[in-house]
Amino acid sequence: MLLVSGSPRADGNTDTLLGEIAAGFEAAGGASDYLYLRDHKIGYCQGCLACTKQLPRPCVQKDEMDVLYDRILNAQALVLGTPIYFWGPSAQMKTFLDRWFPFGDWQKTTWVKALQGKPTGLVMVYAEEEPLVSGVDLTYRQLHIVVTCTGGRVIGTVHGTGEHPGDVLKRPELLSAACNLGGMLYARTVLD
Repeated sequence: MLLVSGSPRADGNTDTLLGEIAAGFEAAGGASDYLYLRDHKIGYCQGCLACTKQLPRPCVQKDEMDVLYDRILNAQALVLGTPIYFWGPSAQMKTFLDRWFPFGDWQKTTWVKALQGKPTGLVMVYAEEEPLVSGVDLTYRQLHIVVTCTGGRVIGTVHGTGEHPGDVLKRPELLSAACNLGGMLYARTVLD
């Protein structure tokens, strides 16, 4: 399973929840790999539409995303984790997801729906105590549509409040939900 952290903060609440998901996945028998977007130089989608033509690689840009495509495609399962900033995913996560454009269901190339059937989990952490004004709904919708239009299947979501580093550690129900999601993701990789 590939756990993708869109948090610019190392060892923050998003990374903590990803670690709990990994623990659940590993306890069920799987292996986990982490991808910290903060450690990679990924260019913005240029809107050039070169990806609408058949290419040997998903994108013509030459940057670190070229290697990351292989990690995404080869993963048994994916987890996308992001803090919510200004009612949406982090800039790191948004840039990463924009580069999934070659996998969209509108494409006519061999990259269309390249994540077909891939079990995916979503993790969102926000500072606001009230979920209805936290941006979690908008962020969830954005992540969900990107996953589904590229062929993936959202298996579950974990979200909760975590304004300061370590806040999620005070929420045992959130940690438990994350661990359970890891187990569910592993089960989907075995069933499929």
